[in-house]
Amino acid sequence: MDDVEKFPLVGHDMRNDIVVKFLNGATMRGFTLGIRNTEILSLTTMSGETKEVRISDLKGVFVAKKSADPNRAVAASARVGHKLHVEFFDEEAVVGVSFDYNRAKDWFFLFPLGLASKYECVLVNKRATAKVMCLGTNYHAAQTAAAVHKGLRPTARR
Repeated sequence: MDDVEKFPLVGHDMRNDIVVKFLNGATMRGFTLGIRNTEILSLTTMSGETKEVRISDLKGVFVAKKSADPNRAVAASARVGHKLHVEFFDEEAVVGVSFDYNRAKDWFFLFPLGLASKYECVLVNKRATAKVMCLGTNYHAAQTAAAVHKGLRPTARR
């Protein structure tokens, strides 16, 4: 199953406004039509120039929210994930749910929790993280989305 099927916001036809943050501290804004589990990300900058960037050169790809509906990012489904606290080397921290986190993989998707987050999703490059702490497992997507919508902290199901 490719990421387009696993993650609804990274679709074939969808324009995702993104902020690309590089390991060296530089940032680039633009959009992409899809984020796949490959080493190269195709990005169209605000000036209309198309660039290909290597995921390994990035801190992460931050996908801007399209709506205030938290159910868009964390779709109601049978998926179960991990609640993670991700701290980057530049001291930025994000708490969210990941449905594909694996210590053996170089990157993973994180869906930030909380209505205050301006990002729907973050593709995290593990090379850019100072630490990744698991705050709980068995976070069901539907329960997580409902809790975020109500401004509550989701709880793990047993």
